[in-house]
Amino acid sequence: MLATMVGKIAEDRAGEPIIGNDEWSVPEILNRVLTRVNINTCKQTRERERIIIILDTSPSCADQARFFIDIAKASANLNDLEMYDAPNAYIVKRYNKLAKKFIDIGIEYASVMMEWSTFKNRTIIFFGDYDGRRIIRKASKHNTIYWFNPDRIRSGYTKGYTGHHYQCRNEDDLIKLIKKMR
Repeated sequence: MLATMVGKIAEDRAGEPIIGNDEWSVPEILNRVLTRVNINTCKQTRERERIIIILDTSPSCADQARFFIDIAKASANLNDLEMYDAPNAYIVKRYNKLAKKFIDIGIEYASVMMEWSTFKNRTIIFFGDYDGRRIIRKASKHNTIYWFNPDRIRSGYTKGYTGHHYQCRNEDDLIKLIKKMR
């Protein structure tokens, strides 16, 4: 189901078409009547964006630990994803696919990465509670954020946040939300 959700989000965030071989270009096929080009040149590709998944591993999310572990396991096998460990939304580790584990981001990147300031015009899926809301609010000004929050929705806590916000405590909640996504 996570792969389905990531696929739907990636499809929504696909870039402009470029010359390629993934799908037929309807405008090129229609123009072919005039241009008489080979039909095989009427294909295009859409540049896909790497989606970011950030997991809150703070003690306040201890009840969701098993759920977040399942999210991490499923994310590790998906392409076009970056995954981060972020207690209270402060990024401290990045998932390395070659090593198959989370690795410290290091002191030299800590100040930049902790508050998501390197992310601009990116799509971020965040699983975590309200403890990191200041960081999420700030990052939502320059990114598209899908926030899956285990706490009940509190309107005052999301003031200034411009992304999508869902209550999601477990896998069942996530499945219901994914089915509602277009």
